Amino acid sequence: MIIANLVEKIKLWSLKLTQEAEAIFATLLVFSLAFFGLGLYELFKLERERPPIVISHDLDSVESSTKDVDSVVKEGKVLASKNGQRFYYPWCSGANRIKEENKIYFKSVAEAQLAGYTQALNCH
Repeated sequence: MIIANLVEKIKLWSLKLTQEAEAIFATLLVFSLAFFGLGLYELFKLERERPPIVISHDLDSVESSTKDVDSVVKEGKVLASKNGQRFYYPWCSGANRIKEENKIYFKSVAEAQLAGYTQALNCH
């Protein structure tokens, strides 16, 4: 009978322990959800207080730069270096690296090709 009582006490103790574990789990779950909700609230509050991002364009400068590019394309101007083998459009980065005294201007791509120059691979 003593062993049966001992087994019964162990079962009751394990059941009680399981109920305590469930209570601890439920408490942790409630606190976790509360902290998560508070964090979301703070994020949304920050988002509402942040000023909106505004992108503005100066249309006059955009139009004038477009006109410059259009005139260059219409005129067919390309440039090359006296010391190089490639030609560039004026807006390409390679054209900016050529010293002024070494620049050669052509009226068209065909003219530059006839002079023995080929188009730079990174300039279109």
